Amino acid sequence: HENVSDHAMSVFQQVEEKTQLGVDQHENVSDHAMSVFQQVEEKQFQEIFQQELETLEEKHRIVFSLRHFEGLSIKEIAEIVESNEGTVKSRLFYATKYLAEKLKAFNPVLNR
Repeated sequence: HENVSDHAMSVFQQVEEKTQLGVDQHENVSDHAMSVFQQVEEKQFQEIFQQELETLEEKHRIVFSLRHFEGLSIKEIAEIVESNEGTVKSRLFYATKYLAEKLKAFNPVLNR
């Protein structure tokens, strides 16, 4: 009887180990799939962002780019585009609002 019990326990442990490996492998596949999904979503976002940025009027696109890509201050941008700071702020606000509206599908807070 002891021999049968030992064999049954051994088989049970093997099944348990294989199941555990299967679960772990599944989680890794799932993590990898999520990573791929995130990469695809990021690429889609980048492409659509670039397309929408190009649809902005030049005066809005320049201000947005100088502020967010070049990191310039409102004052520096005003000097470059030869406008007052209020105009720069207005253009920046418009560009940001426009892009946010066009890209809202990528906002996880709005897509719950």
